[in-house]
Amino acid sequence: MLSFQPGKPPLEVAVHRLPLPVMFSVVIVILVEYWKPECFLATVYRIYCLLVLGSWFIHTSHIMYTPPGRPFKCCLSDSI
Repeated sequence: MLSFQPGKPPLEVAVHRLPLPVMFSVVIVILVEYWKPECFLATVYRIYCLLVLGSWFIHTSHIMYTPPGRPFKCCLSDSI
């Protein structure tokens, strides 16, 4: 995790750090599912965490790599 931090903007570091708790929880839930395969809640929680991670990857790509010609504009900045 420390290998990509030097020289990177703070936004990029924050974007890469935020999904880490979800990734660790997926690992823990997979271990729980291995030990107790009949646990339905572990399966549901694993699926939920993977959906959160998938949507986070999509949001990360939009934050970091906005298409050219479409600068990111906050909708609140027009009303201030």
